[in-house]
Amino acid sequence: DSERALQCFSRCVGQNEEHAQAWNNIAALSLDAGRYKSAHKALEVSLKYITDSWHMWSNYASVSAEIGEWGSAVSASRKVLEFTEGQRLET
Repeated sequence: DSERALQCFSRCVGQNEEHAQAWNNIAALSLDAGRYKSAHKALEVSLKYITDSWHMWSNYASVSAEIGEWGSAVSASRKVLEFTEGQRLET
């Protein structure tokens, strides 16, 4: 179940804070649960360690817009456009 998965990934980042994929999974599970601020925080941490994933930047842009963090949404959208050479913007 999702709550158990969230606990497992949380334990994982507790042991290794730099585990970007675990943070990304926490963000995805948080989004599924409607916890947008938690997802935003998890994506912020994940993007400290994986900076070249346009998918992560796109997710961050969407979540940022959802919680009214417009500056972050615009910055992340620019990253998506940069990494995809203007071909994608799924926010």
